[in-house]
Amino acid sequence: MVKKTKSTKSSKHSKKKSTSLCDKSGIIGFAAEILTSVLPISSNNLKHPKTRYLPELYPFIKKIAHKCKIDIRTFLYALVYSQRFAEALLSHHKEAVGEYGTNHRIFLGSLLLAYQYQIDHGMKVNFKLDAKRLSKHTDGVWTEKEVEMMCKALLSTENFTLDIDDNVVKQFVETHKADLCWYS
Repeated sequence: MVKKTKSTKSSKHSKKKSTSLCDKSGIIGFAAEILTSVLPISSNNLKHPKTRYLPELYPFIKKIAHKCKIDIRTFLYALVYSQRFAEALLSHHKEAVGEYGTNHRIFLGSLLLAYQYQIDHGMKVNFKLDAKRLSKHTDGVWTEKEVEMMCKALLSTENFTLDIDDNVVKQFVETHKADLCWYS
């Protein structure tokens, strides 16, 4: 009979290293803060009937991340894309404002784009994601076609940069290190 030692147990735990966001509320709070700053929302904007059941950004991000089993790399790629979209849009439309749900849509489009980019470039991703699945988890607020259009809107924005790698993400994390520490 082989006796389990502490080193055996710890090696098992290190092999099961998870990159899931399920228990990482700090990064979700940080994401909500980043996405809230992507595009200002009109103060006289009433909720559109279609988005009246849409939760605030933090619970929305948390739900999507949990239900879709989003990993940290994909999540960070999506945040970089969200920020790039804001920079590209505001460089040509300095007075741009959104309506309630705009930042939710930017998040969904960025998330789908981040996933697709990784798949297209042969990166290993341990979950499946598509517009249909994202649409399902919006509880009918947006259709599969609308989610696909969110992704296309990012890509069609003038000066939006698609290329991304882990070095870009490291720079993003380094730039926002103080904010990330505050949320953890």
